[in-house]
Amino acid sequence: MAAVWIVSALVWCLYSGIQGDISVTTTVNPVGLLGNNEVELVCTYSLASVDTVLSILWNRETSKDSETYKHIAQFYPPGSSQRHAWLNNFTNPVSGRVVLTNPTDSSLTAKIKFTSVVCGDERKYECYVVGVSNGALIKPASVTSLTVRAKPKAIEFNEVEVVPSSNVEEGQTVTFTCTGNVGRPAGTFSWTRYKGTTVPTGTTIVSTTQTSPSTDCTFTGSSVISIPMTKDDNGIFVRCALQHVTISDPTDTAYFKLTDVINVFYKVRAPTIIKSPNAAAHYEDTTLTLTCAAKGNPTPMYVWWVHRRQVGTSAQLQLTNIKIAQSGDYVCEATNNFNGNTYNMTSTVSITIETQHTTIPTTTTTTVPSVNPTSGGCTIKRTIDDGDSTRLYTAGAVMLCISLILLIVTVVIWIFISRNKKLPCFQYNPR
Repeated sequence: MAAVWIVSALVWCLYSGIQGDISVTTTVNPVGLLGNNEVELVCTYSLASVDTVLSILWNRETSKDSETYKHIAQFYPPGSSQRHAWLNNFTNPVSGRVVLTNPTDSSLTAKIKFTSVVCGDERKYECYVVGVSNGALIKPASVTSLTVRAKPKAIEFNEVEVVPSSNVEEGQTVTFTCTGNVGRPAGTFSWTRYKGTTVPTGTTIVSTTQTSPSTDCTFTGSSVISIPMTKDDNGIFVRCALQHVTISDPTDTAYFKLTDVINVFYKVRAPTIIKSPNAAAHYEDTTLTLTCAAKGNPTPMYVWWVHRRQVGTSAQLQLTNIKIAQSGDYVCEATNNFNGNTYNMTSTVSITIETQHTTIPTTTTTTVPSVNPTSGGCTIKRTIDDGDSTRLYTAGAVMLCISLILLIVTVVIWIFISRNKKLPCFQYNPR
């Protein structure tokens, strides 16, 4: 008997020095997507060799942020006598939507997997472990919060409302309204202004989104912006895009709307006139072109005036074979009209037309007499060089020609005699 007491005392001394401890952790801030989507709550515990776990329980808040809990499921530790995990009752709000998994030797976790998520699942969940540590009954616990999200309903994303939708004038303010389902948590609308077809280079417009709860756990949103229109806004279009944590692709066309191109009417501006050729004075019998250009929407129409007389009805005025009488102030009148009003602006260009003066070149005259050997006639060649052409004049000069002929005859006779001295008729015979 004494030996039994000694052994008992030794065992007591041995185990009294071991400190037991059971710790519990849960999934940190799990997120479930509304609808037939899965999300898992995991309760993990650990214990010392001297500790014993009797059961693991999951509790759920009776209502959001109430801090009061109701038992919904119970689990049991691994072992030969392990019982099946079970739901608390048939009125359990998660009944039919969860799968329970008991802890195992390799994984000391009690799991609740939701196979579908409803709005009411968003609340706090508490996991606590019932166990014995150092001979005492303990219930360590851990709390986590399940967040429920919902994608915005694209089918409820309305077209952008534009007011006024037509006949917009420069200086007028246009209002754009974007409405639709913005999911859960409430998303926001963003606005971007574009001009032309280069969509990625838009300008962000600062805006706010007003939201209100919907009946299906989501939110409805609305955003309104106003743009005072200028002539530079002619041709713009506006994009309203929904931003939400569940939308990963910003180019998804289901979550943005584009307005039609905004046509902004504005008054015609002062026209500019271009001359071709661009000279201070223009010469008679040449061609002169005047081109008029003015900005405005609708596109301006043009009328040309000179000396209070209409001379053209298009942007370009072409004057051919111009004369001095056409000199004067040419007026281009540009006109446009919209919404029952007519607007016009004018510009003037002064045109000077002159006679073209020609320079008379220096003339050199050369006179050369000559004899026609065939006819025996005599001519005088007079060459007049005015730098452009040579002209031949023939004039009778009787005296000059006779003198020239006599000279030639004399020379010819002399040559003949000098070459024929041996002829009998040229030899001297003294008798």
